[in-house]
Amino acid sequence: MFDVEPIGPIPRPLPDAEAASVRFDALYRAEFVKLAGALRLLSGESTTADDVAQETFVRAWERWDRVDSLEQPAGWLYVTAFRMIRRRLGRERRRPALEQGSVGRPGAHDSSVGDDDGATDGSCWSEHWRRCRCGNAKP
Repeated sequence: MFDVEPIGPIPRPLPDAEAASVRFDALYRAEFVKLAGALRLLSGESTTADDVAQETFVRAWERWDRVDSLEQPAGWLYVTAFRMIRRRLGRERRRPALEQGSVGRPGAHDSSVGDDDGATDGSCWSEHWRRCRCGNAKP
């Protein structure tokens, strides 16, 4: 009754999209373990470090057109991951004050709580990282 032409085989992904996927996979395989290890040194917690490393790669995939065009996409990963873990550690440091209800009341400011991105003096970093960063590493 209807004259319908076959639509043909399902088209393969465009070569550019396939190549981008291969490049992302190569970056993931080359950098994930190293990135997670660096984040473990900063946070002192493997679960937090692995979560942030995974979140970083999700963000990279969401922005892959831009990240892939960078000269050093691994650099973007590390900067993004370090910023993410710094914010997370800052939030975790502030959580006890929030749970006690002292935040937001006049005169209840706790000077040990850092700014939005964590403490600038390095107090939100793990003890190992502070010793290395400040040059106080024990031989």
